Amino acid sequence: MDNSLEYRNSIPVNSVFEDKDFEDLQISDENDLQILSRKVQSDKKFRRKLVNVLVSFSKYAARFGAIHGRKPSLHVNNILTDLLTDALARSYSWLGKRGNKSFAQLQLLNVIFEAVMKYKKSSSLVTKDDVVNFIPAWLRHANDRIQGKKKAELLQINGHVGNEVVTGSFRDSE
Repeated sequence: MDNSLEYRNSIPVNSVFEDKDFEDLQISDENDLQILSRKVQSDKKFRRKLVNVLVSFSKYAARFGAIHGRKPSLHVNNILTDLLTDALARSYSWLGKRGNKSFAQLQLLNVIFEAVMKYKKSSSLVTKDDVVNFIPAWLRHANDRIQGKKKAELLQINGHVGNEVVTGSFRDSE
């Protein structure tokens, strides 16, 4: 992998948001994910652009208040969230056990690793094995995220905020 400054800055941040290949990046369809995997493997230019898009999304979100943290696991989680819907993620496990498909066979590990390395200032502390350990955990919790979103939507529809019901009046603290 080329860590040169030229590679790190090869695609301007603004250009990736205007790129037609990535205007609807979050993948929700199995067929689209397979196409992405094959394209990443066969087209180096596309692969570099995808890495830059994932880094740019992370930097863009960080600028506007999303917490990306300093932990590599959070970067991996955010990259996977940008890349896959939870509905698609729940049909995968790292090795493809328990009736799931294998995420390891998709050829996306290197893209995710490169994006983490480019985003992290202390990238020398992150290994590919670390990234490999973070991905299965994120995949494993896809169903929990789906259930959490459903619960949050129900609470919002029913007028609940946290554990309190919104009544339209404020109580004075005594």
